[in-house]
Amino acid sequence: MTYWRQAGITYLRFSSIASEAVKACIKKDAKAAMVFPSTIKKTNWKDGKPIRVPKPGKVPFSDLIRSFVYIPTHCRHTHSTLTRWNSYLENYL
Repeated sequence: MTYWRQAGITYLRFSSIASEAVKACIKKDAKAAMVFPSTIKKTNWKDGKPIRVPKPGKVPFSDLIRSFVYIPTHCRHTHSTLTRWNSYLENYL
């Protein structure tokens, strides 16, 4: 059994106490520079599945990979290689 459970408190209360103790131990100079962010993640759903909305200014990973891939145009297997690579990107990325 965990020690916080033996003390008769919940994990949320234990983590709250621990975070307060850490914040109290930080020096004043470092405390002023430290930011304790709190974020909320919102997921849109449609037909029982989450909808992925690209962030503004972000490039999809598959487009980034495509920009670094070099497939020689003089190769006789260029079309089949490109087709296989595109299908890999569509299926796995």
